[in-house]
Amino acid sequence: MHGGNTPAVRAAAERRAMVAEVTADAEAVLAYEAVEPIDDPILVLGELAAEVRAMVKALGARVNALRDLSYTSVIGTEQARTELTLLGQYQDRLARILTSLGKFNLDERRVQLSEAQAVVIFGVLDTFIQRLQLPPERQVEAKAIMAGVLHEIDQEAS
Repeated sequence: MHGGNTPAVRAAAERRAMVAEVTADAEAVLAYEAVEPIDDPILVLGELAAEVRAMVKALGARVNALRDLSYTSVIGTEQARTELTLLGQYQDRLARILTSLGKFNLDERRVQLSEAQAVVIFGVLDTFIQRLQLPPERQVEAKAIMAGVLHEIDQEAS
């Protein structure tokens, strides 16, 4: 058999044709869509990770339901099930996305954001108490009550 007519070459050509068809269809859809700029790339990456994780779960369920993980193709060669191949690809994709997210020190950023929000909240509350023109001892009492309430809210959220 000539190299260009082997089963592997024909299968690869068929895959390329399918990818080209799907890509052309997606590009046609995008031609009529408004493409929005990405304001928060970390948030978008997190959303993408959630979507990919959902796909990993869905493909995992399909793989678990398979009786055989391979099949014999029409040309007589043993092939891994498409679901199994896709599961591996999506698992790799999820690992890459999570690795990228890990590089952003998100936990540290969350702490910094929480601290900044606390400063703003306490500033607003302090200004509110001052504008009430309470006597100094009542201001101290009001601040203690508000600090207690904020602590309770923080404990409930944890």
